Amino acid sequence: MHQFSIASDVDLTDPRLARYLTLVKDHLAIINDMASYDKEERASESSDGEQIINIVYVVQQVMSLPDVDSAKVMAYAYQLQTEAWMIEELQHLESEMWLGDQEWQYLEATYVCAAGNAFFSMTSSRYGGEVARLPGEDDKTFSPIPTRPSGNSASEDSLEKPSVGRHRFGLDDTCLVETA
Repeated sequence: MHQFSIASDVDLTDPRLARYLTLVKDHLAIINDMASYDKEERASESSDGEQIINIVYVVQQVMSLPDVDSAKVMAYAYQLQTEAWMIEELQHLESEMWLGDQEWQYLEATYVCAAGNAFFSMTSSRYGGEVARLPGEDDKTFSPIPTRPSGNSASEDSLEKPSVGRHRFGLDDTCLVETA
């Protein structure tokens, strides 16, 4: 089985990866819910009172918080805690030295995916409307993926390849999403 576009044969049912992969899934869902809450709330108000099922709403109800802003703060705190747990789990996996390069490449890909999801959710007009629209996003030729400028004489072989494996995430005590 190949995961993503990295041609990985990593066994996703490997119990050593379970906690980390669960945390990544949680992070993706938390980010999506936080980014989409305002849009979902507007849709709910314009419909026949359709129920919002979203982490912000659930946190507000479960914790009996007085307002949505308080719930957003608590959901954001949970996002940051989830990121800290992800880093702790990666450090645990590193300390046990169980995993080979292929597993580390897969873990790095999932980590980058989580960071990319957070970036997209914060900068996409899908959730933030016109305020979040990237310049040129409405242009048919717009691509969020940077391309190499034409006329670059560097060959593919001369480019530094990203390293994969332990100590290669650039992890420290910071989170996936840096805040101002």
